[in-house]
Amino acid sequence: MVTSRQTEWVQCNQCGDGGWEVPGQYDERTPSVACWHCATGVYRGEGPSKWGASGVLHSATDEDKGSDDWRTPREFFEAFRTRYDLTIDAAASEANAMLPRYWTKQHDALSLSWRQQDRRARVWVNPPYGRGIDKWIAKAVEESRDGLTVVLLTFARTDTRWWHDLVLPNATAIWFVRGRLHFTQPDGKTGPAPAPSAVLVFSPARGYDEGEQLRVFSCNREGRQL
Repeated sequence: MVTSRQTEWVQCNQCGDGGWEVPGQYDERTPSVACWHCATGVYRGEGPSKWGASGVLHSATDEDKGSDDWRTPREFFEAFRTRYDLTIDAAASEANAMLPRYWTKQHDALSLSWRQQDRRARVWVNPPYGRGIDKWIAKAVEESRDGLTVVLLTFARTDTRWWHDLVLPNATAIWFVRGRLHFTQPDGKTGPAPAPSAVLVFSPARGYDEGEQLRVFSCNREGRQL
């Protein structure tokens, strides 16, 4: 006997992606739901607005999103640190900072003027990958227009609004990573990223020179250009 169940369409407010779900499967959903496109799998936390991602891979921590204090692969990072002479990690924790100078969640880098903090900074960012990633991309664009170079690691979500509205018009370079990066937790546990990665470079050049074109590169999991 086949039993049919009523379904409803749930759409992500971040990227517009969605899918059919059984009502009540995760309790009642809210309009602020984020999908696996913007995170790495939706889960239900406590309270009516605690939708988030389980196992998000990034440099900063977010208490609403479970275990996400993962370190960027050192060899991969070193390739970009050398390539762009990076000086500050803007989305770090005490456990996973990639540079001697870094800002943690307590510093609230989104509210800081990075240029006022250091006029010569060349900033590395591996931000939270769930809802709010667009704010980090917008911040990178803002700081690049103010004269800084910002290098940001995130998922290659080429179908999202933030990719088309913020990345393509403003990035100086995009590095697509062949293969899946493996991130590491403070306890040594490692795991592959659930989606392809890309490194986005925002620099003053494109903002000041309308002739500057977006350059696209490919690299391997060690950060070496292919």
